[in-house]
Amino acid sequence: MQGYKNKSLTSKEFSLIEELVEWGSKIKDIMWIVGLPKTELYAKQYYKRMGIRPPNGLPGTSTAKTVKLEKKMQYSAMAVQYLNLLDDGIGKKEAMLSVYRLHWIEYGHDEIQNVKPSTWFSTTKNIDCGIEDLISCLTCGGKYILGADVIQEVSDRCIWCNHLLTFHSFKKTIKKGVFIQK
Repeated sequence: MQGYKNKSLTSKEFSLIEELVEWGSKIKDIMWIVGLPKTELYAKQYYKRMGIRPPNGLPGTSTAKTVKLEKKMQYSAMAVQYLNLLDDGIGKKEAMLSVYRLHWIEYGHDEIQNVKPSTWFSTTKNIDCGIEDLISCLTCGGKYILGADVIQEVSDRCIWCNHLLTFHSFKKTIKKGVFIQK
């Protein structure tokens, strides 16, 4: 373990940290993604060199009522890409980063369409552990993200076609405080 603490960052890891900083990622997300002890120090230094403060606070969720429709559509489209990459055998972190890279290339500096990286990272984690699910609209086939703790209203509509949504039952149950995937 001692060698791990003293391990220097490689050029690939430096580049990844710089990319994550340019996206506006939170330091704790950068540390989670890179996973090496010197990550935090370099990320803070790179933020300082860019002349901006790193974002802080709790990560958002793509299913929050305060998230605008355009952003919900972005997160849902990205989640479809993410799950497709997982189905193709790509690892979770690489799939998460690849999808955000494509999003950044397309919308990086567009305030209306760009989504926060921390919310995207938490969305992928939520999908992976079943807190959120990607649901298909029975009318148009469009996919949207739905939180497992969300109480669906009979007036809820599809983000893609605006038709009323059918009730979704998650494939898990709670048994003595523990989620069990069915």
